[in-house]
Amino acid sequence: MAQSGGRFFPETNHWVEEPFLSFYQNTPSAEYIFGYPITDAHETSWATVQYFQNVRLEIDPEGKVIISPLGDLFYEPDAGIISNQGKSSNSNCQKEFGWEFLICFEFLDFFNTQGGENIFGKPISALEYNNEILVQNFINARFEWLPNQTDGHRVSLSNLGTMFLSAIGENQDNEIISNENSSDVVEELNIWGVVSKLVTSKDDLQTLTVYVRDQNNKPVKNVNLFVNIFYFNNSDNPQQTAPVFTNSNGLAKIDFPVLENTIGEVQMIIVGNYKVITQSTRSSFYIWY
Repeated sequence: MAQSGGRFFPETNHWVEEPFLSFYQNTPSAEYIFGYPITDAHETSWATVQYFQNVRLEIDPEGKVIISPLGDLFYEPDAGIISNQGKSSNSNCQKEFGWEFLICFEFLDFFNTQGGENIFGKPISALEYNNEILVQNFINARFEWLPNQTDGHRVSLSNLGTMFLSAIGENQDNEIISNENSSDVVEELNIWGVVSKLVTSKDDLQTLTVYVRDQNNKPVKNVNLFVNIFYFNNSDNPQQTAPVFTNSNGLAKIDFPVLENTIGEVQMIIVGNYKVITQSTRSSFYIWY
Protein backbone atom coordinates (compact mmCIF):
# COMPACT_ATOMS: atom_id res chain seq x y z
CA MET A 1 0.00 0.00 0.00
CA ALA A 2 1.17 3.53 -0.70
CA GLN A 3 -0.02 7.03 -0.12
CA SER A 4 1.40 10.35 -1.34
CA GLY A 5 4.97 10.36 -0.07
CA GLY A 6 4.54 7.19 1.98
CA ARG A 7 4.70 3.40 1.98
CA PHE A 8 2.83 1.05 4.29
CA PHE A 9 4.57 -2.08 5.61
CA PRO A 10 1.94 -4.72 6.47
CA GLU A 11 4.62 -6.89 8.09
CA THR A 12 4.78 -4.48 11.05
CA ASN A 13 1.73 -2.25 10.42
CA HIS A 14 3.72 1.00 10.10
CA TRP A 15 4.18 3.70 7.49
CA VAL A 16 7.46 5.13 6.22
CA GLU A 17 7.09 8.63 4.84
CA GLU A 18 9.40 11.31 3.51
CA PRO A 19 12.19 12.08 4.01
CA PHE A 20 12.84 8.67 5.55
CA LEU A 21 11.21 6.86 2.63
CA SER A 22 13.67 8.14 0.01
CA PHE A 23 16.62 7.22 2.23
CA TYR A 24 15.18 3.74 2.75
CA GLN A 25 14.38 3.13 -0.90
CA ASN A 26 17.77 4.42 -2.07
CA THR A 27 19.61 1.96 0.18
CA PRO A 28 20.24 -1.40 -1.55
CA SER A 29 18.78 -4.38 0.35
CA ALA A 30 17.12 -1.98 2.80
CA GLU A 31 14.70 -4.59 4.12
CA TYR A 32 17.65 -6.82 5.00
CA ILE A 33 19.96 -4.06 6.28
CA PHE A 34 17.43 -1.87 8.12
CA GLY A 35 14.60 -4.33 8.61
CA TYR A 36 10.95 -3.28 8.69
CA PRO A 37 9.73 -0.13 10.45
CA ILE A 38 8.67 -0.75 14.05
CA THR A 39 7.41 2.80 14.75
CA ASP A 40 6.10 5.66 12.71
CA ALA A 41 8.24 8.80 12.50
CA HIS A 42 7.95 10.87 15.67
CA GLU A 43 9.50 13.83 17.45
CA THR A 44 11.92 13.45 20.32
CA SER A 45 13.64 16.11 22.41
CA TRP A 46 16.60 16.11 20.00
CA ALA A 47 15.34 15.10 16.55
CA THR A 48 12.64 13.51 14.41
CA VAL A 49 13.32 9.76 14.39
CA GLN A 50 11.91 6.49 13.09
CA TYR A 51 12.84 3.05 14.37
CA PHE A 52 13.40 0.00 12.20
CA GLN A 53 14.22 -3.50 13.39
CA ASN A 54 17.98 -3.05 12.99
CA VAL A 55 18.52 0.72 13.01
CA ARG A 56 17.13 4.09 13.93
CA LEU A 57 16.95 6.85 11.32
CA GLU A 58 16.94 10.49 12.37
CA ILE A 59 16.93 13.93 10.79
CA ASP A 60 20.02 15.96 11.64
CA PRO A 61 19.99 19.75 12.21
CA GLU A 62 20.63 20.35 8.50
CA GLY A 63 17.55 18.34 7.51
CA LYS A 64 19.53 15.33 6.31
CA VAL A 65 18.50 11.75 7.12
CA ILE A 66 21.26 9.88 8.95
CA ILE A 67 21.61 6.52 10.70
CA SER A 68 21.77 6.83 14.47
CA PRO A 69 24.90 5.39 16.14
CA LEU A 70 23.06 2.66 18.03
CA GLY A 71 26.01 0.29 17.74
CA ASP A 72 28.20 2.73 19.62
CA LEU A 73 25.49 3.58 22.16
CA PHE A 74 25.02 -0.09 22.97
CA TYR A 75 28.61 -1.28 22.88
CA GLU A 76 30.54 -1.77 26.11
CA PRO A 77 34.02 -3.34 25.79
CA ASP A 78 34.26 -6.49 27.87
CA ALA A 79 36.05 -9.82 28.11
CA GLY A 80 34.24 -11.18 25.08
CA ILE A 81 37.06 -10.44 22.63
CA ILE A 82 38.24 -13.75 21.23
CA SER A 83 41.23 -12.69 19.17
CA ASN A 84 43.58 -9.82 18.46
CA GLN A 85 42.92 -9.96 14.74
CA GLY A 86 41.11 -6.65 15.11
CA LYS A 87 44.48 -4.90 15.06
CA SER A 88 46.89 -7.33 13.38
CA SER A 89 47.61 -7.52 9.67
CA ASN A 90 45.91 -10.17 7.54
CA SER A 91 45.56 -10.52 3.78
CA ASN A 92 41.87 -11.37 4.23
CA CYS A 93 41.25 -8.23 6.26
CA GLN A 94 40.83 -4.53 5.64
CA LYS A 95 41.72 -1.52 7.75
CA GLU A 96 41.13 2.04 6.58
CA PHE A 97 42.61 5.28 7.86
CA GLY A 98 41.05 6.21 11.19
CA TRP A 99 40.00 2.66 12.06
CA GLU A 100 41.35 1.02 15.18
CA PHE A 101 40.10 -2.43 14.16
CA LEU A 102 40.19 -4.62 11.07
CA ILE A 103 37.23 -6.22 9.30
CA CYS A 104 37.90 -9.75 8.03
CA PHE A 105 36.57 -12.61 5.92
CA GLU A 106 32.79 -12.76 5.38
CA PHE A 107 32.18 -9.76 7.63
CA LEU A 108 34.43 -7.81 5.25
CA ASP A 109 32.58 -9.08 2.17
CA PHE A 110 29.26 -8.10 3.73
CA PHE A 111 30.59 -4.69 4.79
CA ASN A 112 31.91 -3.85 1.32
CA THR A 113 28.89 -5.07 -0.65
CA GLN A 114 26.18 -3.61 1.61
CA GLY A 115 27.21 0.01 1.89
CA GLY A 116 30.46 0.10 3.83
CA GLU A 117 31.26 2.89 6.24
CA ASN A 118 28.48 5.11 4.86
CA ILE A 119 25.90 2.67 6.23
CA PHE A 120 27.56 0.87 9.12
CA GLY A 121 30.18 3.36 10.30
CA LYS A 122 33.69 2.28 11.25
CA PRO A 123 34.37 -0.87 13.31
CA ILE A 124 34.61 -0.23 17.06
CA SER A 125 35.61 -3.73 18.20
CA ALA A 126 37.37 -6.89 17.14
CA LEU A 127 35.50 -10.20 17.02
CA GLU A 128 33.58 -10.98 20.19
CA TYR A 129 31.11 -13.48 21.52
CA ASN A 130 27.73 -12.04 22.47
CA ASN A 131 25.29 -14.58 23.90
CA GLU A 132 27.38 -17.32 22.25
CA ILE A 133 27.14 -15.64 18.83
CA LEU A 134 30.25 -14.35 17.07
CA VAL A 135 29.81 -10.62 16.47
CA GLN A 136 31.66 -7.46 15.48
CA ASN A 137 30.50 -4.01 16.54
CA PHE A 138 30.27 -0.93 14.33
CA ILE A 139 29.16 2.61 15.09
CA ASN A 140 25.73 2.09 13.50
CA ALA A 141 25.30 -1.68 13.63
CA ARG A 142 26.41 -5.05 14.96
CA PHE A 143 27.26 -7.94 12.63
CA GLU A 144 26.39 -11.51 13.65
CA TRP A 145 27.91 -14.71 12.26
CA LEU A 146 25.32 -17.47 11.72
CA PRO A 147 27.28 -20.46 10.35
CA ASN A 148 24.22 -22.70 9.99
CA GLN A 149 22.57 -20.40 7.46
CA THR A 150 22.90 -20.76 3.68
CA ASP A 151 25.48 -18.94 1.58
CA GLY A 152 24.80 -15.23 1.46
CA HIS A 153 22.86 -15.26 4.73
CA ARG A 154 25.54 -16.21 7.24
CA VAL A 155 26.11 -12.56 8.13
CA SER A 156 23.14 -10.91 9.79
CA LEU A 157 22.53 -7.70 11.71
CA SER A 158 21.48 -7.53 15.34
CA ASN A 159 18.04 -6.02 15.95
CA LEU A 160 19.51 -2.90 17.54
CA GLY A 161 16.48 -0.76 16.70
CA THR A 162 14.15 -3.12 18.55
CA MET A 163 16.61 -3.51 21.42
CA PHE A 164 17.15 0.22 21.82
CA LEU A 165 13.44 1.00 21.65
CA SER A 166 12.88 -1.46 24.47
CA ALA A 167 15.83 -0.10 26.45
CA ILE A 168 14.58 3.50 26.47
CA GLY A 169 11.11 2.45 27.57
CA GLU A 170 8.85 2.81 24.54
CA ASN A 171 6.83 0.20 22.72
CA GLN A 172 6.33 -0.02 18.97
CA ASP A 173 3.41 2.46 19.09
CA ASN A 174 5.69 5.10 20.65
CA GLU A 175 3.95 4.74 24.00
CA ILE A 176 6.02 4.93 27.16
CA ILE A 177 6.19 1.62 28.97
CA SER A 178 7.69 0.53 32.26
CA ASN A 179 11.16 -0.87 31.74
CA GLU A 180 13.67 -1.36 34.49
CA ASN A 181 16.51 -1.05 31.96
CA SER A 182 15.31 2.23 30.43
CA SER A 183 17.82 4.23 32.47
CA ASP A 184 20.79 2.21 31.25
CA VAL A 185 21.09 3.93 27.88
CA VAL A 186 22.31 7.53 27.85
CA GLU A 187 20.62 9.53 25.10
CA GLU A 188 21.09 13.08 26.35
CA LEU A 189 23.61 15.01 28.41
CA ASN A 190 22.49 17.83 30.68
CA ILE A 191 25.45 19.85 31.93
CA TRP A 192 25.70 22.51 34.65
CA GLY A 193 28.79 24.42 35.71
CA VAL A 194 29.24 26.37 38.94
CA VAL A 195 32.35 28.40 39.82
CA SER A 196 33.68 28.62 43.37
CA LYS A 197 34.21 32.38 43.02
CA LEU A 198 31.79 34.60 41.16
CA VAL A 199 34.34 37.40 41.51
CA THR A 200 38.10 36.79 41.43
CA SER A 201 41.26 38.83 41.54
CA LYS A 202 43.84 38.92 38.78
CA ASP A 203 46.17 35.89 38.76
CA ASP A 204 43.76 34.02 41.02
CA LEU A 205 42.94 30.30 40.98
CA GLN A 206 39.40 29.38 39.96
CA THR A 207 37.54 26.10 40.50
CA LEU A 208 34.69 25.03 38.23
CA THR A 209 32.42 22.22 39.40
CA VAL A 210 30.56 20.46 36.58
CA TYR A 211 27.51 18.25 37.01
CA VAL A 212 26.32 15.92 34.20
CA ARG A 213 23.00 14.06 34.18
CA ASP A 214 21.14 12.08 31.53
CA GLN A 215 17.59 12.31 30.19
CA ASN A 216 16.33 10.62 33.35
CA ASN A 217 18.20 13.04 35.64
CA LYS A 218 20.67 10.31 36.59
CA PRO A 219 24.39 11.06 36.92
CA VAL A 220 26.56 10.08 33.95
CA LYS A 221 30.00 8.65 34.63
CA ASN A 222 33.05 9.00 32.33
CA VAL A 223 31.91 12.11 30.46
CA ASN A 224 35.00 13.76 28.97
CA LEU A 225 34.91 17.47 29.87
CA PHE A 226 36.99 20.49 28.92
CA VAL A 227 36.43 24.23 29.15
CA ASN A 228 37.15 27.07 26.73
CA ILE A 229 37.69 30.29 28.70
CA PHE A 230 37.11 33.60 26.90
CA TYR A 231 38.59 36.69 28.55
CA PHE A 232 37.17 40.16 28.03
CA ASN A 233 40.05 41.52 25.96
CA ASN A 234 41.20 38.27 24.32
CA SER A 235 38.08 36.47 23.06
CA ASP A 236 39.76 35.19 19.88
CA ASN A 237 42.29 33.04 21.76
CA PRO A 238 40.50 31.15 24.51
CA GLN A 239 42.32 29.39 27.32
CA GLN A 240 41.52 25.66 27.26
CA THR A 241 41.66 23.36 30.27
CA ALA A 242 43.00 19.82 30.25
CA PRO A 243 40.30 17.14 29.82
CA VAL A 244 38.80 15.55 32.92
CA PHE A 245 36.19 12.82 33.43
CA THR A 246 33.09 12.79 35.59
CA ASN A 247 32.95 10.35 38.50
CA SER A 248 30.14 7.95 39.41
CA ASN A 249 28.15 10.90 40.75
CA GLY A 250 28.37 12.67 37.40
CA LEU A 251 30.69 15.23 38.99
CA ALA A 252 34.02 16.72 37.97
CA LYS A 253 36.10 19.60 39.33
CA ILE A 254 38.32 21.66 37.07
CA ASP A 255 40.96 23.97 38.56
CA PHE A 256 42.55 26.61 36.37
CA PRO A 257 44.54 29.82 36.82
CA VAL A 258 43.04 33.18 35.94
CA LEU A 259 45.44 34.42 33.29
CA GLU A 260 44.01 37.79 32.29
CA ASN A 261 45.09 40.98 34.02
CA THR A 262 42.18 43.06 32.74
CA ILE A 263 39.07 43.66 34.82
CA GLY A 264 35.91 42.34 33.15
CA GLU A 265 33.59 39.39 32.59
CA VAL A 266 35.01 35.94 31.74
CA GLN A 267 32.80 33.59 29.67
CA MET A 268 33.28 29.83 29.76
CA ILE A 269 31.98 27.22 27.34
CA ILE A 270 31.90 23.78 29.00
CA VAL A 271 31.97 20.90 26.51
CA GLY A 272 31.08 17.32 27.41
CA ASN A 273 31.67 14.25 25.23
CA TYR A 274 30.18 10.83 25.95
CA LYS A 275 30.54 8.22 23.22
CA VAL A 276 28.99 9.97 20.21
CA ILE A 277 27.04 12.53 22.26
CA THR A 278 28.40 16.06 22.58
CA GLN A 279 26.74 18.76 24.64
CA SER A 280 27.85 22.16 25.91
CA THR A 281 26.77 24.84 28.34
CA ARG A 282 27.98 28.22 29.54
CA SER A 283 29.06 29.75 32.79
CA SER A 284 30.88 32.93 33.76
CA PHE A 285 32.68 34.89 36.49
CA TYR A 286 34.12 38.37 36.88
CA ILE A 287 37.63 39.66 37.35
CA TRP A 288 37.24 42.62 39.71
CA TYR A 289 40.60 43.60 41.19
